[in-house]
Amino acid sequence: MTWMQAFSKRVGVVTALTILISFFGLFGASQAKATGFTDLPSSHWAAGAVEQMNAKGVIQGYEDNTFRPSASISRLETVVMAVRLMGWEERAQSTNSIPSEFLNADQIPGWAKGYIAVAVDEGILPDEDLKNFRHSQDAERHEVAVFLVRALGMEYEAQSKMNQSLDFEDTDQIPLKSRGYVVVANESGFMSGSNDGKLNPKASITRAEVAAMFSRVDSYLQSQTERVTGVIREVKDTTTTKELVVEERGGHKRTLDIPDNVKVTLDYETADFSDLREEQEVTVSIRGNQIVSIDAQNRIVEYKGKITELDQEDRIITIKDEAREDEYSFQIPEDQNFRRDGSRADFDDIRVGDELRVQIYRDEIIQMSVHVVKYEVEGELRGVTFNPEIIYVEIDEVTHKYYVDEDVDLRRNRRSASLRDLRTGDEVELKVLTDMVTWIRATSVEREVEGIVRSISLSSEGNSITIRNEDEEEETYQVRSSTSIFRDRDRIELYEVTPGDLVELELDSNVVTRIDVLKYDDDEEFRGIVRNKNSRAEVLTVEISNEEAEQRQVWITGDTTIIDTYGDTVRFRHVDENDRVTVIGKWVDGLFEADMVIVR
Repeated sequence: MTWMQAFSKRVGVVTALTILISFFGLFGASQAKATGFTDLPSSHWAAGAVEQMNAKGVIQGYEDNTFRPSASISRLETVVMAVRLMGWEERAQSTNSIPSEFLNADQIPGWAKGYIAVAVDEGILPDEDLKNFRHSQDAERHEVAVFLVRALGMEYEAQSKMNQSLDFEDTDQIPLKSRGYVVVANESGFMSGSNDGKLNPKASITRAEVAAMFSRVDSYLQSQTERVTGVIREVKDTTTTKELVVEERGGHKRTLDIPDNVKVTLDYETADFSDLREEQEVTVSIRGNQIVSIDAQNRIVEYKGKITELDQEDRIITIKDEAREDEYSFQIPEDQNFRRDGSRADFDDIRVGDELRVQIYRDEIIQMSVHVVKYEVEGELRGVTFNPEIIYVEIDEVTHKYYVDEDVDLRRNRRSASLRDLRTGDEVELKVLTDMVTWIRATSVEREVEGIVRSISLSSEGNSITIRNEDEEEETYQVRSSTSIFRDRDRIELYEVTPGDLVELELDSNVVTRIDVLKYDDDEEFRGIVRNKNSRAEVLTVEISNEEAEQRQVWITGDTTIIDTYGDTVRFRHVDENDRVTVIGKWVDGLFEADMVIVR
């Protein structure tokens, strides 16, 4: 195990900015601030470290505004400082129960029991201190190194360096049990020697030296900190799970598992995890794979989207925010002032389809406006339904639905019209006001198409014809009672058009105005009854329906298309004797070869 792995396991919840209460010789007394101690000039070698640790609450001055940099510090005070530096202050204040392995717990002052409990849990104290802590004795420099290295979870590394020597004149004075810890503290930059080349390991550590050493450890902790900064997108807070989903710059979302008792601030004040909300800006500090603090700030958040639902009774508006790709609901206070298209409005003036723009700060609406949505669309009419009146328009191969206002201004081919006059396939222009079509201009599209009939539909709901066009695509068109239908210049009825017929259609948008049943080019066509079927030779004998009742042999080739009564292409075996057929083909070397056989 590397020292970094040990550090990751041991650091736990570390908070660099915990505000602490000093205990040095002034419990219950007022505290001097770090605005300048009377006995610590700015030229003092430890002035910067003292101010840093004082500002972070790790060490305080005395009520007479002195710091007393040369005074000693007890072993108990040193351990309490280590707990505070590591950010375990809240844990220490939440308990006064010292684990049983710590003997003589009754000798620890009540205010410090929680700190000793945390120190035992986190392994700050070595075994001999569990048996005899000597809390009131001055802390020696080598002992402070032991406490700090163990607090940082670097004990494994310290144990591996117990026999390593240091380049100090008094290295031999370091107790053997502390040597590895002192080596790690020196190599990590926490502890250094004096100008005379000595480490002074057995000397009592002064308050100035403690401040300097702890300041170096704090800088080390900061160098090990990863910060995840972004916007909270989701908060999960259940009895078993606490999670934050944070969207970092660039749009990357990161899900973080939040431990219990992590320090949380909101708008620079102490808060709980339950106070966190979506859209707050947040910085999550992580050390050694452990989340140690969450610092969040409320911000003004703007939502904008089309109103999809209105609850008049509870004054709730639901919008679809396209930018966030989600729906949001807002309860509007009775006294909320807002404008709709620049004019003062009431909640009753709002309509589904309006656009809402709302600004939220600390879960309250601070500004709100409503805009009537106006836009125009162009496309191809795909259908009309009634009750309610809706038109369907295809735009860029996507069909959209629009509700039609009862007072819609509608013209087709420049003439006043109603929805019933519109035809599928019309080119349409719409003006939409708050999701209601108030203006329609439709233009019929006249064209001709040619194809083979696939089916004819005759029903009370309307007649239609389905053809297969030259692109092998099937298309269905409406046939009205007024549609003109011809075969060989003779007028016929729709039911006389059969699958397999070659037809030319004249269209008004998607409505057929004329049907011409055509002959196949250079082909002869006749109708009759199959009297004989030779499956081996694939030859049909057809009795032609004419006065002579002529029988003709029809040869089926690999290019012959056979269509059944449903308009489907089938094989020769599906043709039976006595079937009525239409045959289209030509004479080739004395044989009549069929291009198409249509079973009727």
